[in-house]
Amino acid sequence: KQEDLADGTFTLSNYGTSGSRFQTPIIVQPQVGILGVGAVEKRAVVVSNGHPLEPNMGDYLTFKPMTTLGFSYDHRVLDGATADAFCAAVKQKLESYAG
Repeated sequence: KQEDLADGTFTLSNYGTSGSRFQTPIIVQPQVGILGVGAVEKRAVVVSNGHPLEPNMGDYLTFKPMTTLGFSYDHRVLDGATADAFCAAVKQKLESYAG
C-alpha cells in the first residue's frame, strides 16, 4: 500500500515471486531509490579455466541460480557513478554468498 512506503527512503521489491524475470521499478516519492528482484532461475553459464595461453581449454558449462535486478533512483540525490558502485557491490555480495 502507498501509505506503507510514506516514511521510507528506499524500497526492495520482489516481483520474482510471480515468476517475472524483469520489471522496471518505479520510485515512490519522496523515496530516493528502489531495487527490484526478478525470479531466480537456473541458467547455463560458461566457467573458464582462467589459463592465459589456452583461454578456451578446459572451459565447461554449468548451471547456476541467477536473477535480474532493476535499480531506479532519483538523479537529484545519486549520480550515475554512485549508483553503479552500489549495483557492483550488490552483485559482488550475491555472487559470493555461500549460504
